[in-house]
Amino acid sequence: MTNNVTVLFNSFLKLNTSEQDEFKQLIKEYENKGYFEKGQLYEKFGDQTRRIMGPTSGFTCPTCGR
Repeated sequence: MTNNVTVLFNSFLKLNTSEQDEFKQLIKEYENKGYFEKGQLYEKFGDQTRRIMGPTSGFTCPTCGR
């Protein structure tokens, strides 16, 4: 298991049950998308994550971007 997978799974375990269900649904939807649609989702969630996290100072987490 890579470090990214370990960190991501640990974060998943910290979610409550409804958040875990929502996350799993997003993964299923992502897997059913085509290449172009996956790119659009990548941009959409990247933008949302940057807005939520705000500015960062140099070092960022490779998994969550924080």
